[in-house]
Amino acid sequence: STLDDTGPAGMSRPRVQFDAYAESAGEAKAVAEQILAAWENFRGVVAGVSIYRGEKVDRRDGYEDEVNLYRESLDFFIWHGPVA
Repeated sequence: STLDDTGPAGMSRPRVQFDAYAESAGEAKAVAEQILAAWENFRGVVAGVSIYRGEKVDRRDGYEDEVNLYRESLDFFIWHGPVA
């Protein structure tokens, strides 16, 4: 079955943001790639909740002047529901 904006009964899809900070843009990107590899299309049970899919919906990069670090941000919808 496919997942749409409403999903099957009992499912949710909160939007979650992951941020990778580093001293260089390349390091921040490398960490972001690891986050992407871990969460994109992830399936499994975590803390008694079935995770059906991680869906990347946005990616941004930039420099944070306040902390003098580069940042890569990844936003995902995390489709989840009760354990079947």
